[in-house]
Amino acid sequence: MLAGSAFIEQDTAVKAGFSSRKALRRTLFGRAKLLYEFETEPDAYTQIQALLLMMQWHGSGGGHKDPTYWFDLAYSTAERVGLLASLETGSFSHRHRLWWCLYVRDRILSLGFRRPLRIPNSDVTMSLLESTQYYSSEPYHDLVLIMLGDSSAMLNWENQERMMLLFIQEIKLAHCLGVMINLLYQDAWSTSQSGDCEYSMVSRSNVSQAAITECEQLLKTWIQNLPAPAHYFPPSLLHDCHTESPEIVLLVHQAFLYLLHLTAMSILYHAASSAGDGLQTTFVSEMLVSEMRCLTLQVTEIINELHDCKMLHFLPGSTVTILSIILEASVPDLKGSDNIVRMQAMSNLYACEEAAGRLLQTYPAAEIVLSQAQNARGHLLGLITT
Repeated sequence: MLAGSAFIEQDTAVKAGFSSRKALRRTLFGRAKLLYEFETEPDAYTQIQALLLMMQWHGSGGGHKDPTYWFDLAYSTAERVGLLASLETGSFSHRHRLWWCLYVRDRILSLGFRRPLRIPNSDVTMSLLESTQYYSSEPYHDLVLIMLGDSSAMLNWENQERMMLLFIQEIKLAHCLGVMINLLYQDAWSTSQSGDCEYSMVSRSNVSQAAITECEQLLKTWIQNLPAPAHYFPPSLLHDCHTESPEIVLLVHQAFLYLLHLTAMSILYHAASSAGDGLQTTFVSEMLVSEMRCLTLQVTEIINELHDCKMLHFLPGSTVTILSIILEASVPDLKGSDNIVRMQAMSNLYACEEAAGRLLQTYPAAEIVLSQAQNARGHLLGLITT
């Protein structure tokens, strides 16, 4: 129920007796948390699934755990039962899917929270990556399909195959992210805003051109090899646009893949523009900054397209990480001397802020993006000084 509550309409939550979808999800999360804490589920693999699900709720204020807390519990449980060691090459089972979910989330969390990778890149062998090709859909029991009614359309063989294709592409993109994180960042002790010392990821002071080129080639190869069914296209081109249509679900996942790729490229060009190897000319640096601006513009265009078609709130919780990174990349341009650049940065700020506001009812972590946007505007207007 907690999983499904992310995709219901606000009116449905109100009719069920809750003030909002956010209030409904807060209640369901509390119940899921109690079930976990009272150890009502004996199966470790089901526990991992539940913990991955609980990562999607991140409340504000004291007493709330962030997604990294729930991920660490899920990963430690996976290590305890030897999940990785139990995976066989030449097949693709439920355990494979579970491990790859951990792997993908680990990479996205590292980008969003600047925390070191939990799953080292060395754990991913080529044979394990190639095992994704052995996936095959299994039919659901008739009782399950009857219970789900019209929503069961997502469970037919064709749609399951398309969803799995998208997930496999996300795995491959996560592999690129893992390589990029290792080449662009290093683990170090740093002082947090509260004054505490924490172990986190910090940018490398001297990123080589070879590292930049390797990352760029990986990401470009990924997008070039992306199968046609995984390509994103504007929602306005859809013929079947009602909210329960499988095409809506698939398009949202296609959009998220593309958003994640654009964000990764933006991070890469930002690192390249500030590389300290002394080999870069001013012209090259300006060209990289221009490329980064084009990427952030593409992200906000997709966000606006989804918003116009009332599909924005269907995006997964990891979208909050993307919004935060794009907003951070746009802030330096807010005080630029070029009017066009400054106006585009302001447009990015408003797009990220509006998207975060839409996602807030489903994912409270969006408050972080709203706070970033308000601070950026405050600095721009002179309301906040540092």
